[in-house]
This record gives sequence, structure tokens and C-alpha cells, in this order.
Amino acid sequence: MFKWLLKRKIKKMEKACRQQRAFRNLDAIQSFLVFFEASEYAEARQAITLLENNGKQVTAFGYVRKGDATNYTAAPYRMLYPKTDYNFMGYPSGKVIRALRAVACDAILDLTLKENLTIACLSSSLPHPFRAGLKKNGIPSYDLSISLDDESLKKQTVTVTYLSEQIIHYLQTIRME
Repeated sequence: MFKWLLKRKIKKMEKACRQQRAFRNLDAIQSFLVFFEASEYAEARQAITLLENNGKQVTAFGYVRKGDATNYTAAPYRMLYPKTDYNFMGYPSGKVIRALRAVACDAILDLTLKENLTIACLSSSLPHPFRAGLKKNGIPSYDLSISLDDESLKKQTVTVTYLSEQIIHYLQTIRME
């Protein structure tokens, strides 16, 4: 029930905030807003470091699932916690949305491997012109979607490192004319 309501809200927000689609290559993107699952922190950190080594400014937000007992207070990225940053349905709080809208970036990079409606909601509420990520049931729609078969996702052979390498590879091959 809540999942259906949140998906409906995501679609509405995406229509309201969507700007003109603009394809960008890696050279044209100066700053990224990265979303990742806190449980995949080590791999996400490698991807973020790779972007930073390419001279990109990166602002990252990690999603902490309910019941995750790991302490992320030493993490250099902002972590989104249940109850304080999003409610029981997964809808983000107003302060989180305001904080994200204050971030100036050229592209949004979603490094989550599973469907995450909170991250989809955050991504859809931001008026940034370019989004990249793994295709998951069509929500949200990305400008650059990496599509993988359900079999490899179920077997968990796909990693955040693999996903980030694929996205960076395709961003490097996009030609700007």
C-alpha cells in the first residue's frame, strides 16, 4: 500500500521537477551528487574516489536501512537515517530535500543496486538536468540507464564497483557536439 503511494508521488514529483533532458559526457560534468546504500559504503567510496581523482567535485548521501547497526558517524558523507531523515513510508523529510536542493551539481549518480523508493523520491524531487543509474522498474527514469538482466541482480553478481565503472565508461564515450 505505502509502496504504491510513494511510487505515485515519485511520478508526480518527476513531472513537476523535470528539466529539459541534457546528455553530458564526463568532461562536461564538473560536480556529482551521488546516492548509495550505506551497506555498500566501501565500494561506493571507491567510486567516489575515482570521480574525485578525475577532478570532479562530489557530494554524497548514503541511505541507512532500518535495522542497520553499523556506526557511520566517521563517514565523510551525509547519511540518511530512518525516523530522522525519512519516515516509515520512506518519504524524505523536508530538511533533507532542502539540503539536497542547496547542492549545486551537474549530474546525479545513483549507485543503489536494489529498488530504493526513498532515493528515487529524492532524485525525482531535484531539478538537475542529468541522471545516471541502474534501471530498476522504470522509477525514476534516468538519462543514462544501465540495464542488466534480473538473473544477475538476483544472484548479486553485480556490484557497486561494476556499476560505477560502467557508468563512468559510458560517460566517457558520450560525444558532445
